Amino acid sequence: MSTQLLCVGPERPSYLFGRWKRHVIRWIAVLLLLSSMFFLLCFAAVYLLVPADQARVVGVWAPLLNAGVSFVLAGLHLCGILSACCGGGGAHASIAPETPDASVEGRGCTACVRRMYTTHFSRFGTFGLLGPQYEAKLMLKQVVQIPAQLYQAYRMSWLLTDATASLAYALVLVCNCIALPLLLASGNPFTRRWVAAFLDAILTFLLSSGIPLILNFRAIATYYFAKDASILDNHAWLNATILLARFVVVSSPLDFVTKVVPFFTCYLSLRSMTHAGRVRLTPAGRQKLLLNKVLSRRWRYLYSFVSVGTGIGLLGIAAAAVQARHCPHGCLLQTYPWLATECTCVMLRVNCATTPLVTDLETYLAPMLPDLFDLEVEQCDLPSALSARALSRMRNLYSITLQRTNTVRWDVSPDALPRTLFAIFLCHLYLPAVPMVLQRLSGNVHYVFLRNVSLYANASLPAAFTTLVMLEVSNASLVQMPLVLAPQMTYLNFQNNAILDLPTNLPAVGFINFVNNSIAQIPLSLAESIGPYQTLHLEGNPIASLPPEFNVDVLRTGRLVLRETPLCDRLGARRDATGLSPLERQIFEARDAICPPQCSVGCYESLLGNTNCNMECLTPSCNNDDGDCDRFIL
Repeated sequence: MSTQLLCVGPERPSYLFGRWKRHVIRWIAVLLLLSSMFFLLCFAAVYLLVPADQARVVGVWAPLLNAGVSFVLAGLHLCGILSACCGGGGAHASIAPETPDASVEGRGCTACVRRMYTTHFSRFGTFGLLGPQYEAKLMLKQVVQIPAQLYQAYRMSWLLTDATASLAYALVLVCNCIALPLLLASGNPFTRRWVAAFLDAILTFLLSSGIPLILNFRAIATYYFAKDASILDNHAWLNATILLARFVVVSSPLDFVTKVVPFFTCYLSLRSMTHAGRVRLTPAGRQKLLLNKVLSRRWRYLYSFVSVGTGIGLLGIAAAAVQARHCPHGCLLQTYPWLATECTCVMLRVNCATTPLVTDLETYLAPMLPDLFDLEVEQCDLPSALSARALSRMRNLYSITLQRTNTVRWDVSPDALPRTLFAIFLCHLYLPAVPMVLQRLSGNVHYVFLRNVSLYANASLPAAFTTLVMLEVSNASLVQMPLVLAPQMTYLNFQNNAILDLPTNLPAVGFINFVNNSIAQIPLSLAESIGPYQTLHLEGNPIASLPPEFNVDVLRTGRLVLRETPLCDRLGARRDATGLSPLERQIFEARDAICPPQCSVGCYESLLGNTNCNMECLTPSCNNDDGDCDRFIL
């Protein structure tokens, strides 16, 4: 059956938009589709590749399901890009048929549904913008996606520590709630049909992937592009990044639905944008389709009242949430939950030496315990650490730090630790042994850092430590290598002990620190087992020579670090390589890379100015840790 044009007399169909406008519409849609596809592919890879411990930290739910759905959505976006690039006009331009039913062939239920959809909602297939009931389709899409976007905005208010980002997301959603009904109520048919559709596409993109993409890019750029490695030791930055990741990833079935729905509706809106540049109508057809009223006043008023009311209410709630509130001294991070009346502090540093408390510590902390994500207690008198009662109220705690608190025991059951706790820092404490609370690890504890803890009575480590991902035991009287190595470990630090011997091989641990021990020999088998992504630090050990068969590339590439050892000192003091062995001659020639000086043994640049007091950097030559220890009374 031939397709006729909506025309009167000899009139020929013309595009709704001029040439340049069509190009702008198409390439904006392509750019937004490409950005969303990039976002989806990145997170599909994250769901597939993220280590198990990090997946638990950020609370990933059903990673395989999320990866599969992300790939499917990315595939849809790719189809949209190809359609926009390969079907932009000319022979591919769409011309409205006079009889919509004529464009749908076949019989049966499916053909009947397609025929009805084409007649009432779209003259150009699934994504077309023309049809007498198109506005109803747009309103229905808003009814479906706005509740999902409201839920995401609510989660953001609880998780993000950036008030500007939380407010920006809410304002875009407010615009989505208020501007769309006003445009749909416009007396101008062009505004009602096209401006509303284009604005809906852009706002939906910003809410589904645009703003999350900007926030993630900013966090990634801080580390990778700015090359600021010290940021990894900055607890405030890490906490803010973890909370951002918890917002972005899917954490529950409800979160899954409320993230997938906006992505899909965004895809539909962007596909409709690309189709807008392909539409050709005769003047008669243009008048017939664009001037058609779509809904009764009752439905339009009801939709407008609910949507605008939601937007106004959200504007008031979001603005009130970011208002300045009085936070306790030492609150380093806070979130901005809707309807909260008090400061929601998520990272608190309590220093009893600089800010004496008028009550005991647990009474002071009581109102803040449910919201705390990271608690640091410094220079307070806590011989028995924190009680099981206080721990039971910490429903959101990720990390706890006790530093210079005179703690000598922590005799609570490991089961008393919050299920949300992942990291424990016990620093500069005169402990006789590993506390009872760490003799058995329960819940999600993956990271334990025992820094300068003595362990003068019993330096043995619990067998439970083999389940950890990161472990540090420094200045703890260790004389032999603890049997805690396990394949899942990524970080080991045994700095400032008296360990004499290294094992003959090491698992694939990314960072291993034996700085300032009593190691004099390096087994050749161990040196050969150091992988390309591993770093073994042996600075400050009495290493005077290496096996003749030693591969100097291990030193050149930084996989093995021997700075501040007798070997480096001896070679660094020489003027030439006369009389040196072939191996030492190679080291001498590359001494600037292999044996560069440090301001202090074991003090890396990343430890300076990272907000943590590192004793190895507390020297005049290291500028006293760039002021990180100023808050302590030493």
